[in-house]
Amino acid sequence: MRFLQLMVLLPALWLVSGCGSQPAEPPPLDDAATRAAIEEEDARVEAEESQQ
Repeated sequence: MRFLQLMVLLPALWLVSGCGSQPAEPPPLDDAATRAAIEEEDARVEAEESQQ
């Protein structure tokens, strides 16, 4: 009987905890702040690589 309770309880907990849900959408990468941060990081990396 304990086994049957676990067979019902575990899938219910799995669904309630969100394990079966889809991942959240990533934030868009086309806003001005993100583009500026990417350009700044690219410039920093290029400067480090030119020093080597």
